[in-house]
Amino acid sequence: MSRILSLRDVKRTYGEPPVAACAGVSLEIDDGEFVAIVGPSGSGKTTLCNLMARFWDVQSGSVRLGGAGCAGIQLRQPHPQFLLRVPAGLSVLGHHRQ
Repeated sequence: MSRILSLRDVKRTYGEPPVAACAGVSLEIDDGEFVAIVGPSGSGKTTLCNLMARFWDVQSGSVRLGGAGCAGIQLRQPHPQFLLRVPAGLSVLGHHRQ
């Protein structure tokens, strides 16, 4: 299997004083895997999904899609190989096969 998504020590904060929504998150997803992001309200699930889909930038750490760094990928334009589904109460990231 090939690695389609890799997060390394990702951090994203909000507000003043800064509050960490995600801090030190590392995750690897291989082709064909489905991952459920679960946790209590306010634990950073939506933030993590937005970072993985490239809707937001990480403040530190790195995100790699398909083995490539994301520095050149414009925000709000998700990588075409990924599908983000967010049904009520569940966030799932999967690989979209064309």
